[in-house]
Amino acid sequence: MRTWIVIAVALALGCNTELENSTLTLALMDAPPANVTSVVVQVARIDVHVEPGSADARAANDASIDLDDSWHQFTVNKAIDLAAAQSEIAAVVLGDVQLPDGKITQIRLVFDTVKSSTVTAGGKTCELGLAKLPKTGIKITHPFKSFHVGKALQHKVWIDAPLDQMLVATKTCFDLKPVLKIAKFQTSGKNVTVN
Repeated sequence: MRTWIVIAVALALGCNTELENSTLTLALMDAPPANVTSVVVQVARIDVHVEPGSADARAANDASIDLDDSWHQFTVNKAIDLAAAQSEIAAVVLGDVQLPDGKITQIRLVFDTVKSSTVTAGGKTCELGLAKLPKTGIKITHPFKSFHVGKALQHKVWIDAPLDQMLVATKTCFDLKPVLKIAKFQTSGKNVTVN
């Protein structure tokens, strides 16, 4: 059975401080891999890259995107058991963010690699390996169209993170492999084509 996590990103956009804050929700929508009963990760923050003007999304391997000043960060600092959040009702609220007008060209999830992340499989708990993750965070790994932020709009992004692909068995536990993609994007409740 395919395992996947959905991160529903609700973004309150524009500079109007009277806008109601929106939420970023992480929900596991299927069962975890066989014998895995817990996957606790330490989420440090979410980063959203907003390109000013009408620029298109840069290539996923374009290193310049990591060095510019168009990133908007919001702190999460939560331990989340991905295997426990198996429905929208059980979704974990990660935080709120407001963005300026422009185009969303990249989203990344940053884990805290200093704090302990664990996997429980077959009744035994072990340390989840995060050493192979990029220091800048887990980015979307496939090309996607850039999304116009606009002003005073409400957007939601669902990011597919399949645990059956992300958990790589090692001799002592599992390593976490960075695999994320945009599954769904909505503006004002209407679906927007992602690629």
